[in-house]
Amino acid sequence: MTQLQKVLAGLAAVFMVCMITTSASAQNTSQTTTGNLDDPATAVPADQAIERLAAAPSSQRPNAYGPYSTYTYLGASHFVPVGHQVLPDYSGNGYITPHDSGSSYTPNYWTQLDLPAGAEIMNVYARVYDSATNGYWNMRIVAYEHDGSPSYTLFSDTSVGDGTTPGYTTLFADFSGNYPLVREYADLDGDGASGDLCYSVAVKTLGDSSSFFNNTLRFGGIVVIWRRTISPAPATATFDDVPVGSFGFQQVEALAASGITAGCDSNNFCPNSPVTRVQMAVYLAKALGLNWPE
Repeated sequence: MTQLQKVLAGLAAVFMVCMITTSASAQNTSQTTTGNLDDPATAVPADQAIERLAAAPSSQRPNAYGPYSTYTYLGASHFVPVGHQVLPDYSGNGYITPHDSGSSYTPNYWTQLDLPAGAEIMNVYARVYDSATNGYWNMRIVAYEHDGSPSYTLFSDTSVGDGTTPGYTTLFADFSGNYPLVREYADLDGDGASGDLCYSVAVKTLGDSSSFFNNTLRFGGIVVIWRRTISPAPATATFDDVPVGSFGFQQVEALAASGITAGCDSNNFCPNSPVTRVQMAVYLAKALGLNWPE
C-alpha cells in the first residue's frame, strides 16, 4: 500500500488519458473531452477542465491525491502530555492551557503525524496564545527511528520568543528548505541500520514556570501542509521502450514497482498505445485496493 500511495499522482495522468481517449471515440470528433464519458452531452473540453482545476483555490481541489498541497489540521485535543507532564485545561474556543497542579514539570504535549509514506512536509504551524511576560511556546518536529539503537532526528525547533506578548499568534516551523520526506522504514541517523520511523510534533512552554498558568499561555492545534511525491526514478529501466531519462520514465517505473502495471509484454510498456476502459479499470482497482466487502 505504501508504494501505491506514492504513485497515484502519476496514475492521475494515466486516468486523464483514459478519459480523453474514450470520450473522443464516443463522440467521433477530434476535440478531446472529459466529464461523464457515457453522456457526451454533459462533457467538458479537456483543456477547460484542466484550466478550471489549476485556477481553483486549494480549498476546492481534491485533497487526497495529486501534486497540490494538502492541509491537515490537528486540534489541541489530538495532543497528550509527555510523561509526567502537566495536564491541560480547556480554555475555550478549542484552546487548552496548562493546568496549575503544583507540579514542577514543564507543560509539554505531543502528537503523532500520520501521513502517508512519500509525503513531503512543506510546513507546520501552531495556533497559540501568549500573554505571559516571562513564558512562551516552543514547537519541535521530530522523527523517531526505532532500530537496534533508537534515535531521533530533529527537523525544526522554533519558539514565539521570550518577553513578547503577541496574544493570539501563529508559530511556524523552520525547515530551512530541507523539507522532511515521510518514510516508514529508513536510516535517518546514518548509523548504517534502518529502522521503523515515527514522526511527531511537540509543543511545550519555556521560561519562568510561574507564568505558565493563569490562562496566559494557550494552544489551539497545528496545521500540517504536505504534498504527495512519486518515488525517485531507478538507475535502470524496467521496460525497453521507456528508457532512462525518457518522458514519463519516473511515473512508469513507479507504476511498475507498485504492481499496478506489468507492461504490454515481458519487455515493453507500449507507452503510445491507447488505453481501453478495461485497462483503466485494472489500473484503478489495483491502485485504490477497491471492494473489500463486509
